[in-house]
Amino acid sequence: MQVFLWTAGVLFALMAIPAAFYFVLYVLRGDDLLQKRALKFYRWAALVFLLTFNIVVYGNIVIALLQLFGLMPYPDQDVPEAVDVGAAFAAPLFI
Repeated sequence: MQVFLWTAGVLFALMAIPAAFYFVLYVLRGDDLLQKRALKFYRWAALVFLLTFNIVVYGNIVIALLQLFGLMPYPDQDVPEAVDVGAAFAAPLFI
């Protein structure tokens, strides 16, 4: 999953940086060609971001369903020790 997120982040940066660059040039010069280029890069950056978000969300849903129905084992997790809450109330509060 880390490789996927890094790849998506690099692709997003490769699309967002030129979009911002062409947008700044459009604001400074007012050329319509620069606006079209900025929009194209912006739309690709939005596509990469939303696609990544959907894959992460729906991928986690699929994993949870597979674990729920026993088709995929749960990852090994360290279970913290239980805290004895009763010991805190066993001592008198006022001495």
